[in-house]
Amino acid sequence: MISTSFKTFDLMFLKPPRWFFVPTLINYKEIFFQRDYLRFFLNSCFVASLSTILTLAISTPAAYALARLNFRKKEDIAFWILSIRMFPPIVALVPMFFIFRSLHLLGTRMSLIFIYQIINIPLVVWMLREFFSELPSELEDAALIDGCNHFIILTRIFIPISKSGMVAAALLSFVFCWNEFLFASVFTGLETRTVPVAVTQFVRMRGVMWGPMSAATMTTVVLVWVLSLSIQRHIIRGMTFGAVK
Repeated sequence: MISTSFKTFDLMFLKPPRWFFVPTLINYKEIFFQRDYLRFFLNSCFVASLSTILTLAISTPAAYALARLNFRKKEDIAFWILSIRMFPPIVALVPMFFIFRSLHLLGTRMSLIFIYQIINIPLVVWMLREFFSELPSELEDAALIDGCNHFIILTRIFIPISKSGMVAAALLSFVFCWNEFLFASVFTGLETRTVPVAVTQFVRMRGVMWGPMSAATMTTVVLVWVLSLSIQRHIIRGMTFGAVK
């Protein structure tokens, strides 16, 4: 894929393949200057970023409540949240389609943001719940004695300490939103497509435009690769913190 993105059309199908050649940026120029790929790239950035922010804003208080508060049927609620993640997404495709059509949200980015939150909130809640559960209870008890309420404990104590876990959860949520194809192919329009859907436009009736497709895929994979390295780094930091504690 890397070599094909820097090849001209006449070099792509040589037998045996030519591994040493003069690279060209013609495929990258085509996707960014002759097509609307940059718009689709920005759509993916907007949808994935806003969905991740909203997912963290909802999941963090829920994870704190499930980890540190005592109330009836807490474990049942936690399992119910996790069961949403087990639900096959394709089963909800048709009901979601009719719901968003009645709300006049088909072809908009807000429909994807809402769906991605439903998909990612269970995962983020369970990840953050484990991080919050591992923190020593003495921190919470000392804060309660000083007159802090649970909101202050969460925002000023637990979130700063669990920063590595929150970053890992946020990056995982972002990557899942970035790579999602099923809902993006159904609920987006011509101007609101995301990157996974935009890559398929290079498959034509007369053949596949391998050069532009490889270039478009490279721009997608590079970002996901960088985020994946960040995920591993922050997860290792979180594991190190737990081991030290």
